[in-house]
Amino acid sequence: MRAVTVGSLLILSMYGVTAHADDAASSSAWAGPYIGAFIGSSFGEDRSVRANARAVDYQLDGEEPPPGQEDPGGYCYNAQSGNIINGLTGPEECLNSNPNAVWIATDGGGGGGGGGGSVIGEPLIASQLMRNSTDSGRFLGGIKVGYNWQRDRLVYGLEADISSVRDKTLRESASAEAALIENEELVGETPGMIAVNAKGKLGVDWFGTVRGRLGYAVNDNLLPFVTAGFAYGKVRNKLSYQIADTDYYTEDTAVTSGSVGGKDTETGWTVGAGVDYRLTKNILANVTYLYVDLGGKKEASYAYLGPSGSRTAFVGSEVDPSFHVLRVGLNWQF
Repeated sequence: MRAVTVGSLLILSMYGVTAHADDAASSSAWAGPYIGAFIGSSFGEDRSVRANARAVDYQLDGEEPPPGQEDPGGYCYNAQSGNIINGLTGPEECLNSNPNAVWIATDGGGGGGGGGGSVIGEPLIASQLMRNSTDSGRFLGGIKVGYNWQRDRLVYGLEADISSVRDKTLRESASAEAALIENEELVGETPGMIAVNAKGKLGVDWFGTVRGRLGYAVNDNLLPFVTAGFAYGKVRNKLSYQIADTDYYTEDTAVTSGSVGGKDTETGWTVGAGVDYRLTKNILANVTYLYVDLGGKKEASYAYLGPSGSRTAFVGSEVDPSFHVLRVGLNWQF
């Protein structure tokens, strides 16, 4: 009788433990819709603004071309790098060599022909400044909505969110200047000075994601998860510039100003992880990390060629809208 009683108690206790485990595994505590809000920080976005100024003497009149070098009647100029592209013999070869190439005639008659002994000269003075920065942290805030399904301890669902990013740290600027003074040994140059200022407003104004989530319910109160999906956002790359080109002979200054680039909605992808913790039956606290990539680098640029071709400028900006996000928030689960 005693053996039967002990055996019965053992069977009942085993059944009770199994039943309790099954209840925990099949719980639907995480299933259903929810809404939420969050705050956090985005960081790691790369930005740069570049200003390049060159004063070039392109004619050395009265000198013969070096042996084996024919006078091509001009030179090939890379408007982006500010460098002369050597070894090219004419406008067609120049323009086909590089998408930023510009052919500048030096024959005094509009280009194409020989220049009476002219040869391609070298830049006397060049100046370049580039400002680079990596976003060290910008405040963001947003809202989200989602739905979870639960099968035993496996919790899977969909979540959509949108974030607004504070942009006070987005402004970058750069400036450069170069001058070519009159030199009696160099005949045909146009002495003068060129000054360049560039300002860029760069970065992500806002972004959103639509993601799948997959989590493991440790219990009814703790849910770690991984997530991945689609990302989109407004990326700003607006570059404003002012270029002052002064001719030392006439003492006239020509000012060119304007802007290039703007704002575009870009798309990409995101991946991350996080954890939800239940504070009450309906209120959940959460921490989420995301890596967001909105489709690669965005560029804007402008190239300036002075009337004589001897003073040139280039301004450019670049933003890479890939960044990290760390945020905390609260959800209301219905």
